[in-house]
Amino acid sequence: MSRCAASPLAAGCWCWALPAADPVLDVNRPLIKGYSVVGVRAGEYGRRFPERGREHLAAVARLAAAGVLRPTVGARFPLAEAREALAAMAARSVTGKIVVTLADG
Repeated sequence: MSRCAASPLAAGCWCWALPAADPVLDVNRPLIKGYSVVGVRAGEYGRRFPERGREHLAAVARLAAAGVLRPTVGARFPLAEAREALAAMAARSVTGKIVVTLADG
């Protein structure tokens, strides 16, 4: 058993949770149970642990290729409208990812 499997909270370990449906989080649970919800900067992890970072990126690429990861695309803009894409992001008027395409159409 790996160190991460034995203790998921061990230093240098991280977990991916890929729900089959929309995730539901009782926001009072961390308060009641006394634990923290912490985000992770994947880029920083890859800089600190380059080999593990490459392994994790390869795993994410496999999940994406298999269709498991399906990000929500909130808007698409042609490259000529990149300024409008940035304005939409700054205005927080788009839910999901903004895609800027290199070709019109």
